[in-house]
Amino acid sequence: MSKLLGISQTLEALEGLRSATRDFTTRAAKLNEELRVRIIRASHHQKTALEELTAKLAADLAEEDAKFQQAISAAKSNYAKLTGAARSWG
Repeated sequence: MSKLLGISQTLEALEGLRSATRDFTTRAAKLNEELRVRIIRASHHQKTALEELTAKLAADLAEEDAKFQQAISAAKSNYAKLTGAARSWG
């Protein structure tokens, strides 16, 4: 059978539990703060990376569009030359 604790032992056990509870609460608060900071940093990093990628893609798209427009102009010029030459033959 288990032996009942005396008053002083019970008070010691309660104080130990209170101390452990305070330690756990303090540690949980610290961990929550660390998590909050990490989430903010990750969010900022993600936002920055997304902005950089968006800017790069916009620049790449503008460059490719300029090349495409140049190719269209060259094709129209070649077509005009070919149709002009064909008319002179006929």
